[in-house]
Amino acid sequence: MRGQTRHRQCIPLKTWSQRCKDRHATRILSDWPIARPNKASRGIHRIRDNNECFRLAAIQSLLHLPKFMNWILTHNENGNFPCHPDIMKRHSAHENWQGVCAACSFKKLIRRYWGNGKLCADGQPRPLAGNHVDIRRIHTLDDNISGMVGAVQQQDAEECQSRLLEACRDSVDYE
Repeated sequence: MRGQTRHRQCIPLKTWSQRCKDRHATRILSDWPIARPNKASRGIHRIRDNNECFRLAAIQSLLHLPKFMNWILTHNENGNFPCHPDIMKRHSAHENWQGVCAACSFKKLIRRYWGNGKLCADGQPRPLAGNHVDIRRIHTLDDNISGMVGAVQQQDAEECQSRLLEACRDSVDYE
């Protein structure tokens, strides 16, 4: 046996689905996708009385990740990362929220947050209100995913961020 090469049977370490996602991930840029001259963060004003700081922290952290933003901004562009065909059944047990694509919701928020609208005379971006329609859409999505609709107790920002990332991942068709 010495000197002979033994052939090992190759066992795939990743599933087909993971290999497909990895292949798509290599197409996503990691450069900062902001076109406006002043790249200062806009910020979000907390307006509500209930405990939503955890959610705003999760949302703002995602809005500052270039790879995440590039992925979301390419969603439904030129056939890249289209909405999943089963989106009507996802993200909620509540009938009035079914069919909402988390990636599409984040795409609208990213464009609003980093866009050229609402700039001061010196080019500084004005903060978005915490009750802005695009932020409320993400809040409602998280409420429905977590099953905590109408809850006012404090929650964990990391858990909220994980739910939102999972919702974005599940709303995209990788095949």
